[in-house]
Amino acid sequence: MQLSNSLSMKEDKKILVEQVKGWRGQKATTDEEKRRRKNVKDTKKTLNAKIKNMLAERKVLNSAYLTSFHLEASCRKVYNNEYKKRKTHQKDIQMQIEIILRKHGIDRAAHHGGELTGPFLRKLSENAEEIFDELKQCLLEAIKDDNTRLATDDEIITMCDRCAELYILFDGLFSLSRTPSYKLTPEIEDKMKKYIKVCVKAWKCMGYTMGMPKIHAIEDHLFNQMIYWKGIGCFSEDFVELAHQFGNIAEKRTRGMRDYSKKFVSQSRNEKMEQLPDVVNAKTKIKQESPKKKRKRTVTEENETNKKQRRQKYLDAAYERLEKNAFVNITNYEGLKSNEQVG
Repeated sequence: MQLSNSLSMKEDKKILVEQVKGWRGQKATTDEEKRRRKNVKDTKKTLNAKIKNMLAERKVLNSAYLTSFHLEASCRKVYNNEYKKRKTHQKDIQMQIEIILRKHGIDRAAHHGGELTGPFLRKLSENAEEIFDELKQCLLEAIKDDNTRLATDDEIITMCDRCAELYILFDGLFSLSRTPSYKLTPEIEDKMKKYIKVCVKAWKCMGYTMGMPKIHAIEDHLFNQMIYWKGIGCFSEDFVELAHQFGNIAEKRTRGMRDYSKKFVSQSRNEKMEQLPDVVNAKTKIKQESPKKKRKRTVTEENETNKKQRRQKYLDAAYERLEKNAFVNITNYEGLKSNEQVG
């Protein structure tokens, strides 16, 4: 944006310079012409000053970019060297952690190259204390006789306990934040205030930076947005994820087309055809009359109801703990010196 403004100013300056050149050898005959020439010269000086400031700012930004680029490269090099120095038992620990997660139905490698997705994160949050208790025992047993370790047993125990509490708190916060528009009640407002306060405190106690956009949005904007829209659950990005699936199908269908304009026209035309009433009715009829045996649903409506009831019971229990100040590791933890580490 600043670069485009700088280019625009340079073009304006060029036009003014041409005007000034045209006045050489010519005297202004009227007061209006004198004022106009004076305004042009003043504007030229102003543009020169702005361009000079923007060029200086660009120089500072380029210097900062190069510094951060080299710093990132050096950090990556240090990380890679340390990663290569890992001992055999450290690799075994990672495998044991994966086994524990899979035992609870959490497969980290199922989607997105090892990232945890929504359903797995919900499972992790709902069973956080049990999972982190097992992880705690796994870590303590794995490094029991390791003299080179950098963490004490107390630090490992406290860190696992605090991570479990952090998962439970943020799960409750995100659950309330998905309240649909015009469904917000005074009770939900009170809960959100308490959850935001405790979640931000837990985040700070972990030593995480407050400069990240999402935690800043939670602390300063989430509650106000919910009040303004009377609930923001209708603004979730679920429909975007569904659109990504249809987009991937369209990309596979047109992957052989090299001309991008024809490719996008084909995708748009196909999308329009799929929305025609005759096409929708024909697809519905074929789907109903298809002789293929449909796969039986593994989850019945009764199971879905029970699952929702279990989750609501878990969320109510979490809020009850919050009301009683039962998340002790957040308020009493001192090992990380959180006030010094918050960015």
